[in-house]
Amino acid sequence: MKSIVLLHLLAHLPQILGASAPSGCRKLRTDDDWPAPEVWQAAIPGVIPNSENNTSGALPDYRIRVRNASDVQNAVKFAAAHNIRVSVITTGHDQLGRSDAGSGLLIDLSLLKGVRVLESFQPTEEGAESPDNSGVPNVIVPKEGVQSAVTFGPAVAGLALNYAVNASGLLTMSGAAATVAVAGGWGQNGGYGPLTAQYGLGVDQWLEAKIVTPDGELKIANKVTNPDLFWAIRGGGGGTFGVVVEATWKAYPMVPITGINWYINSTITSPNATSTSTGITPVSAAMEYLFSEMPNLKAMGISAYFYVHPSYIRCFALHPGNNSGIENVNAVWGPILTKMSSFPNMTPFQTKKPLTFNTYSQFFDTTYGPLASAPANIGTNGSSGVVTEPYNRGIVPFDSNLLSAEHLRSPNITYAFRTTGGDYGVLMCAPGDQVGDGSETSANPGWRKAVALIVGTKHDGINMDGLRELAPEMGAYINEGSTSATNWTTSFWGSNYPRLSALKSSIDLNMTFWVSPGINAHYMEARDGRACLVDPQPTVPSLTPPEMERHVVANLTKDGLFLFGRQELDGTSFPAPGTLEGLWEV
Repeated sequence: MKSIVLLHLLAHLPQILGASAPSGCRKLRTDDDWPAPEVWQAAIPGVIPNSENNTSGALPDYRIRVRNASDVQNAVKFAAAHNIRVSVITTGHDQLGRSDAGSGLLIDLSLLKGVRVLESFQPTEEGAESPDNSGVPNVIVPKEGVQSAVTFGPAVAGLALNYAVNASGLLTMSGAAATVAVAGGWGQNGGYGPLTAQYGLGVDQWLEAKIVTPDGELKIANKVTNPDLFWAIRGGGGGTFGVVVEATWKAYPMVPITGINWYINSTITSPNATSTSTGITPVSAAMEYLFSEMPNLKAMGISAYFYVHPSYIRCFALHPGNNSGIENVNAVWGPILTKMSSFPNMTPFQTKKPLTFNTYSQFFDTTYGPLASAPANIGTNGSSGVVTEPYNRGIVPFDSNLLSAEHLRSPNITYAFRTTGGDYGVLMCAPGDQVGDGSETSANPGWRKAVALIVGTKHDGINMDGLRELAPEMGAYINEGSTSATNWTTSFWGSNYPRLSALKSSIDLNMTFWVSPGINAHYMEARDGRACLVDPQPTVPSLTPPEMERHVVANLTKDGLFLFGRQELDGTSFPAPGTLEGLWEV
């Protein structure tokens, strides 16, 4: 009889004692020791229950829309003390799901939008003066030979930042999607864009960061204080080493920019003309020649976005500074396009009139469209008015690989593209060694040897495997990489990964911040809807990144425009056959 009672007690022990998180796992709201609402509100003023409904699984339980660094510190300290899952979001553009989570606290940075323009910057232990919240950017007069700078909140988007520095005759780096916040995942993972071939990636722009680390402390990171942390955030990824609450970046004098859209088609349009065994497509011979010319184009200081389809090629090329002007555009592209048109079954090339812009903002507004929300929602420096709560839109099935001049001129280049299905983008935006050897940053070292990034998708046998065979040492761009990438730590961070891993362990042994793919992501796993530490801790990375507890595929029909922004407004429509052939007269 006693044994039966004992077995009954053991069977119902969890209900008698109350549910709790397994050892090493984050708490869920169903646990008996989950903090009560009044405990949350007392510790994190302004925290609110997450009201968002979602049919794709559980979401963070609470959101705090922070207004200053102290709010972030309160949130991080509370989460660490109560063993709560933490995620961080700025605008929601992350396309690998790293700003998503299935429980816990979401730290929302979307209101941190102040901007201060600086005549110069000198790193100190105290850090740069923070922007005010007036919504009106200050104006400076740049000094010749002196590096100008700009201090701004993490939610300031690339185009909004350029609006803010425009009156000072300056420009800053951004991607081609206007609403992406540059100091978030874009600037902490790599960050390429229209002028990064000339001025460096997003990771090359940092002069200083203010960051709340996993212990809840606010740290200044620059060349003279916390230099290891400063190195790590310039490539190690957002939401990994802490929460960046303020950035100071380089700003550059305005230069003229000429943009040109050109097109070339094959007369063969049958899908059967594309070979998945050889890589040959109706345009592959012309592309092989174009690939061989890309190192020369990059050396001239020209950027370009090539959109490649089995039966056509479309390009938007940028000629900044001394390369601007129709004469220079014609001198560069005339011989190349004439040669491409000479290959069998290729039509005469077509061009739209090149346009020259005096400012980066003018170039961006005309090419990609202005910030639609600027008049209603933000001041000219990006300060916030009414801002919708951001949310992650899910995972895009990207795949990518970097290629150097050697690879682009390889006799096996066409064969290497056989796994892409003939549909891919060629982004000639890599800085190479234009701004140094990359040792001051922790991004994939492949960027410093690269001429171009190749981006495609990974699905139904379509992938970048052929390019990885051709260029195994180059790696991928993590923001447009695959969440199922093999040998992911090497692919995304190369030789920088061991140092990044050691630093992550030294400041975040309990993995308060977990993103995947991310540094030490394999130290965690999703288990029954919880984020849990792996025990024992792995000694080598997993073959592929671990899947987090919330894994949602993006709905590109619904969210594609938000995630990617608009392609070139005048570039996406092809000229009618037989029109706009050849070059424009000066």
